Amino acid sequence: MIEAMKYTKWITVLFCLLGLAACRQDAPRFRIGVAQCSDDSWRHKMNDEILREAMFYDGVSVEIRSAADDNRKQAEDVHYFIDKGVDLLIISANEAAPMTPIVEEAYQKGIPVILVDRKILSDKYTAYIGADNYEIGRAVGNYIASSLKGKGNVVELTGLGGSTPAMERHQGFMAAISNYPDIKLIDKADAAWEREPAEVEMDSMLRRNPKIDAVYAHNDRIAPGAYQAAKKVGREKEMVFVGIDALPGKGNGLEMVLDSVLDATFIYPTNGDKVMQLAMNILEKNYADPQFGVKDLTERLNISYTVIYKKFVSLTGLPPVRFIQLYRLQIAKKILESSTNNIIVSEIAYRVGFNDPKYFTRCFVKQYTQTPSSFFK
Repeated sequence: MIEAMKYTKWITVLFCLLGLAACRQDAPRFRIGVAQCSDDSWRHKMNDEILREAMFYDGVSVEIRSAADDNRKQAEDVHYFIDKGVDLLIISANEAAPMTPIVEEAYQKGIPVILVDRKILSDKYTAYIGADNYEIGRAVGNYIASSLKGKGNVVELTGLGGSTPAMERHQGFMAAISNYPDIKLIDKADAAWEREPAEVEMDSMLRRNPKIDAVYAHNDRIAPGAYQAAKKVGREKEMVFVGIDALPGKGNGLEMVLDSVLDATFIYPTNGDKVMQLAMNILEKNYADPQFGVKDLTERLNISYTVIYKKFVSLTGLPPVRFIQLYRLQIAKKILESSTNNIIVSEIAYRVGFNDPKYFTRCFVKQYTQTPSSFFK
């Protein structure tokens, strides 16, 4: 499920932070920074999807940095991308509270921010894309209740407590089992999304609780840690183990179900391809708006025309009006070069944000010393 929110300031980046990218053939048109919270198989799959999808777009560079579950490191990664002048940020916040001011800082600087998988505690971001963690938690709760025939003791090993997926997966699970008065959540611990802490926490739970009927693990790295702890004391057959992710491949969730380590794993899509598609939509969408101009930039950035003018000249050597016009002409030329059929010149003019096709043709001739229609002769 994709939820897009707050499309407000992203267009400012297209013209303000793009800098020389649209004017230099040896530089990418768009620079995208990805600040991942973790380094694991689920994230690797997402990263691979992002990089693969980026190959379908000309002039796009993607740099991915991982914080290895460290809030301070992720804050440094985001500041690195801000200082580098990226055109768009993709962030999966390690924990909501500590990452909120960092994400807000990037957003308030006019950089479009897509949150992936994990949210923050404010609405100062451009878009969110991810699965519905509450619904996944609810589905797990219903499955466990059904497996136990409506009666039994459950323990829960959560992801990092301050992360929104962990919060929402717990809330959904509790909503589901609230319909089954004889299903009891008797213990709960933070396993930080990882196998080793899960094994330690599960060992303690086993000592505290002589009767456990089911283990709800927030992902498929936590689940085998819990299973291993139970196996060490010969109790693994007393309970069902349920995880989330359902990745294919060696050592991942689907294989663990086939090997009878897990009783079930619930699909949590990585959505890397959809993240990249959304990023490019944000970056490219507004060049065709003929009403968009320098006045809009000053209002959306809340800075004066003088500051914007100096910024454009220092970065590109061009005044902002000329830069916007040149960018639109470059898009038009690319459309003409890639087209196999005759296109009416006026259609191209409107498509790239010119109100007057005659003025578009004059600008095109001045820039490229040939008319748009000459591409079809």
